[in-house]
Amino acid sequence: MRAGLSPRQATPADIPIVVDLWNEAKSWLAAKGLDQWQYPIKMHNIYRAVETGTCWLIEPSSGGPAIATVTLGDKADPSLWRPEDQPDQGLYIHRLVVRRSEAQHNLGAEILDWASDRVRIAGRKFLRLDAWTNNVGLHDYYRRLGFRLVRIVEHPSGSGALFERDA
Repeated sequence: MRAGLSPRQATPADIPIVVDLWNEAKSWLAAKGLDQWQYPIKMHNIYRAVETGTCWLIEPSSGGPAIATVTLGDKADPSLWRPEDQPDQGLYIHRLVVRRSEAQHNLGAEILDWASDRVRIAGRKFLRLDAWTNNVGLHDYYRRLGFRLVRIVEHPSGSGALFERDA
C-alpha cells in the first residue's frame, strides 16, 4: 500500500465508521441505477468481522478519518464456493468500500494487492471475492486487476459472480 496509508484492524468503536462507508457506497450505487446493496445493512456481518479481526480500515498514516474498509477472511461461503474449488486455498474479500473522494486514486487496487500479500503470508493460493451478478462494470474492474471469473451462480443475495486471482 502506498506510503501515507495504514491498514488496521477495526475495533468495536469503529463500527459506525464501517457503517458510514457502506452507506456512502450504497447511496452511490443507487444513484448509478444499480440495485447492489440496496437493502438494510447486515449489522451481524459487521459485528462478526470486527469480533474475528477480519474487518480492516484504511487510514492516512498522519491521522484523519478512515478512507476505506475491507473484510478479509478465510471462510468460504459454501453456497458459492464448491469443494472442488479448494475453498481452504483462498482468502475471501467482502465489503470492500472506498470513499468516493478517494476512488480515483486507485485505492481499491492497492487494497486488493495488500490482500494478495496477506494471502501469500497465510500460505494460501487465491484471493477470492463474489461480486454483484448484474454489476458488469465491477466485473470489468476486477478483470483489469487480474481476476478471472470462476463462474456465476444464482444466489439469493444477488452476489454470485465469483472471481479469483493467484496470490
